[in-house]
Amino acid sequence: RKWQKVGITFLLYKFSMEGSNLEQLMHISSKLLSTFNYKTDGVDKHFQSFLKSPESNHLDENGRVFVSEVFAGCIRYNTLIKVVVDGYYTSDGRTCLRTESSLYFVLSYLIMFRLEELGMNNFKKLVNSQHTGKMYKFLKFVFNENNLYGWIKDEWY
Repeated sequence: RKWQKVGITFLLYKFSMEGSNLEQLMHISSKLLSTFNYKTDGVDKHFQSFLKSPESNHLDENGRVFVSEVFAGCIRYNTLIKVVVDGYYTSDGRTCLRTESSLYFVLSYLIMFRLEELGMNNFKKLVNSQHTGKMYKFLKFVFNENNLYGWIKDEWY
């Protein structure tokens, strides 16, 4: 299947705005990203393997499209997102588990490329579906004006 941009807001409304479903969307998106090997896997092949897994059975079609959009977006903008996530681990996230980096990749993608489309209410619901302390620490870092207009901007150019 060719990757195309689909309205994430529409998909979230269709999927359901209940916390457990949103938590599941974030978990599956993060897991799909963390199991991807940039050197050996293709995006389509990896996603097709995911569709054959039992975990994908918990998602309806809209959930699968949401996960595929987020996964493809994280891969496409990996270089930009990596700057933010690596910077977070270097400065504020030194005590955070590296195994959670894919969650921060997903959040960074949604913030940088889909926040306007997602809207603050839906974004808030996605964030609230996660561990409060982790989200507070990460969002405080990401939305810090000195970080955004300082070294993050410099690294992107």
